[in-house]
Amino acid sequence: MDILMLDDEIYLSQKVATKIDEVGYHCDLYSSIDDITKTYDTILLSTSLKNVNYLDFIKKHKDATIILLAPFLSDDTVTAPILAGASDYVVKPFSMDELIRKIDHYKSYKRLEAQNEFLLKQLKSSNLEYSFPLIISSRDIIEANKIAFDISLKENKELITITLTKNEEFNYDYGLNNNKILYFNGLEKLDDENKAKFFDTMKNNNIIVYQEQMITIDGFSNIELKQKKNLFTQNDIMSINDYVKYIIVNFQDKFPDTKLSEMLGISRKSLWEKRKKLGVEKKK
Repeated sequence: MDILMLDDEIYLSQKVATKIDEVGYHCDLYSSIDDITKTYDTILLSTSLKNVNYLDFIKKHKDATIILLAPFLSDDTVTAPILAGASDYVVKPFSMDELIRKIDHYKSYKRLEAQNEFLLKQLKSSNLEYSFPLIISSRDIIEANKIAFDISLKENKELITITLTKNEEFNYDYGLNNNKILYFNGLEKLDDENKAKFFDTMKNNNIIVYQEQMITIDGFSNIELKQKKNLFTQNDIMSINDYVKYIIVNFQDKFPDTKLSEMLGISRKSLWEKRKKLGVEKKK
C-alpha cells in the first residue's frame, strides 16, 4: 500500500516513514502539495501547513483514506476537514502504534467495501428465485444464514435475526415493517399450536424462517438446500500462487490495481511482482 505523508516537520516525517516501512507499507514524504505527482491509497495530512487549502486538497483526493495530523483540535484543523471527506485524525504528538492501527483499520475497511461492492453486483445479476414469506430448509444452518444475508443485500433491507425460545416466551410483536427482513430460527422449540399461530401471524410479511427439515406451509415459498458432498479432494486444492494467479487473471479487468491488491491483502508493488513471477500480463 502506498502512503503519502504531507508535513513540513522533517524529523517527524522521517520517523513516521521509517515505522511505516517497518510494517510493510511504502511511504513518500512531501512538504508541499505542489510536488505531488501520483495518487495514494492513504494520505497523512498535516493541518499545520501554511498556505494550504485543506478542503480543496481533501476533495481532490476523495478516493484516498485521509488521516489528519492535527497540532490541536479546532474547527479549522479537524472539524472542517472531516466534513470535507477526511477519514480520521490524530493529535500531535501522537503514538505511532495508534497511527498504524488507524492505517490498518482503514485498509481493512476499504478491502471489505470493495468486496461488498463486488458481492452486491453479483447478487443483482444472480438468478436466486424467492418471495416472502420464505422458508429455507437445510441441514447446514451456515449455508442458510448465507442465503438469508444474500437476500437482505439484494433487497437492500436490514436483516434482523430472531431465535425463538420456549412457548411461554413466544412474542408476536417483532416490529414487522417493509424496511426490515426478520430471520427466524429455533422454530422446533414451539409446540404445534404455537407453530400454527406463528405461521398464521407471519403470512404476507418480509420474513425468512430456517428449518432443518423441509416443510410446506400455505402462503410461504421454499428454498431447499441439498446436502453437499465434499467439494474438494486433496488434488483439487489450489496452491497459494495458483489462487493468486486465478484472482488476477479473472478480476484485473473488473478492479483497478489498488482494489485488487487490497482484496488479496498485498501491496501494489507485490501485485506487480506476482504478475512478473506468475507470467500474467496486465490487461490494457
